[in-house]
Parts: sequence; C-alpha cells; structure tokens
Amino acid sequence: MGNSKPLSQRLFIAIKPEITPEFSEKINLLKSLAGYTQVKWVSEQNLHLTLYFLGNTPQIKVPAVKEAVLASVAGLKPFGITLKGFGTFGNLRQRVIWAGVGNSATLSAIAVSLKQNLESVGFVTDNKAFLPHLTIARVKYFLPTKPFGDFIAGNKNTILQRSQINKVFLFESLLKPAGPEYYILESFSLY
Repeated sequence: MGNSKPLSQRLFIAIKPEITPEFSEKINLLKSLAGYTQVKWVSEQNLHLTLYFLGNTPQIKVPAVKEAVLASVAGLKPFGITLKGFGTFGNLRQRVIWAGVGNSATLSAIAVSLKQNLESVGFVTDNKAFLPHLTIARVKYFLPTKPFGDFIAGNKNTILQRSQINKVFLFESLLKPAGPEYYILESFSLY
C-alpha cells in the first residue's frame, strides 16, 4: 500500500493578502505586549482570510469544489481590501486574536456565491454570518496585560494595511503537533 492517497482532505477556500512591513510591525508590537502563556501566533506566511471552511472533504468531491470556486469568481476583477483594527473572539479559556477587514462588497459577494455554489453540489452550509478576519493568534487561558488590552482597544479602527487581491486559493490543512500546515491545491486568478 505504502504511498496511498488519503480518502479525504481537510480543505478551506481563502485569500492571502500580502503582509506589509507596517502591519508586520504592529503584530510584533502586539506580541511584545501580550504577556500571557499558551499563545500560538500564526506565522506570517500562514495568514489568510477564510472565505469558506469545508473541513474533511472526500477526494471524490474535490473536482466539484474546484468547479464551485471557479463559478464563484468567474468574471471578477482584482479588488482591494482594507485590514482594519484588532479584536478578539471567544471566552476567557480560549480566544482568537484577529485583524478585521473593512467593508468589502466584493469579498462578501464571493462568500455568498461560494456558499450557494457549494450547496448546489451537495455541501451542507451553516447560517452563520460571514465575518471576514485574519486570525493572528490562538490563546488558551486568556490573561492579557493592561498594555495589551489598551493596544487592542486603541487600535480598534486603525487602518492596518490595504491589499490588492488577485487570487482565491483552495487550501489543504494538515494538522501537525507544531500547528497546522497549509498547502495550496489550486489558485484561481481574478482578471
């Protein structure tokens, strides 16, 4: 048997803004102010904005997923997004630290289209609202320092960077002890 392919893959559809030095500096400042244990910072090369999380997907459905993505981005031109403000999701035991995304009609339209096109090929979707964000870190036992909390509150509406988006990606996520590894299965260019 040896090198047989897995019967399913953990997949998601996302965009990857190119991280500017200014945004990178703000993340490093946030890290220096964090002051807690058990924090896993997302490496810059792994920062992405998930448009749709598929989870474990049977190999046989991957071509249908690719077709759904292609249909969702057909005719779209490259567009801009604005990363704006830091925030958190979660509770005191486990929390996600994120960078927000300013209002983007194109981004929202892609997410809605993906949902519809994936439902049409048999994927069950949820009714959660699309909240675009880049996960910066995951924290267990959230114990922020005052400077950290002040930094997030003080940068709630700060423009972190502007990015031009010209591709949508289908990623595979492999869960490893050191953290997830992401591999691009296919990229879909916007013209």
